[in-house]
Amino acid sequence: MSSTTPNIDRIRARVLWLLAKMRSGSGSLDAHLSTREVLSSLEVESLSNLDGVLGFLPSGTSFEVDSDGLRIFAERSRADLEGAVLEVAAYWKRVTKRDDRTEFSTKRLSLIRARLRSGRTVDELRRAVDACAASPWHSGENPNGLRYNDCEHIFSPERLDRWLSSGSSTSLRLDAPHIEDSATRETLLRRKSGRLGR
Repeated sequence: MSSTTPNIDRIRARVLWLLAKMRSGSGSLDAHLSTREVLSSLEVESLSNLDGVLGFLPSGTSFEVDSDGLRIFAERSRADLEGAVLEVAAYWKRVTKRDDRTEFSTKRLSLIRARLRSGRTVDELRRAVDACAASPWHSGENPNGLRYNDCEHIFSPERLDRWLSSGSSTSLRLDAPHIEDSATRETLLRRKSGRLGR
């Protein structure tokens, strides 16, 4: 049975590579496959069972296992990814009017990198920054006087989807977790619907 294991590993590696190619489209190979997707496609019980499989990926192909799954990429695309991460981070810093002391922390860069790895484009991330910057609430016009436009408020998966679906026309975010009292929520609802002052 051990003589068939390398053949099975080769087949599984080919399946992974083809899934990654399909996910990447016509661009350079850079795809993130979820843990569930990998386990069901290869019929294995955990990502730790892939040690032999990953060794059979084509030359010039690298991989990273993270908490969300498996990233397969062409080695030359790593530099492209990091360049895109820094481009989005610089755009975020400029549009949200951060001062020179603001650092591109590991957490901030990781959020941006994770979204790019999941298939989001630089343009989509820039649009999300624009949408957040256009929100007076998130720019500090709120009862707390605080800005809610850090990377975690823009680039977490669920928030990014909301920013992209809302566009820059959204000036108030009623789903913000920091709207705690009902009077503030009612005022915001009335302002949004145009009934303020009635």
